[in-house]
Amino acid sequence: MTTKTKTSKTAKKPAAPSKAPGAAPAPTPAKATKAKQLKLPAEGMARKTNPEIDAAAERYRVARDVRMEHTKAEKQAKANLLEVAKKHGITAYVYESEDGEEFEVEYLEKQDEDVKVRKVKPDTDEDE
Repeated sequence: MTTKTKTSKTAKKPAAPSKAPGAAPAPTPAKATKAKQLKLPAEGMARKTNPEIDAAAERYRVARDVRMEHTKAEKQAKANLLEVAKKHGITAYVYESEDGEEFEVEYLEKQDEDVKVRKVKPDTDEDE
């Protein structure tokens, strides 16, 4: 029968190997030092403004936002026209707008479905 010996939880770790007398000491790892924060000058750090540029930028931003809203409405109207042209089997159609101009609707069914609306050029009779 074998006997087990109980080891203590506080067992000592083996000692580090001894250094020979006169040997150079082992280098210690260098401590990382933090870079010091530079102080910023109190004056001259405010954001510079140019009222003319501010006003021009604001006008552009407003115009851009209006255009983007119109683009959304245009895409929705075009999708609706495409759906109606498909529903009625129309590939080409001419209509007169409320202000009396004629426009041609052309439904293209190739790889990508598309619909185009173009102003009809007036016929000029050169024979007369």
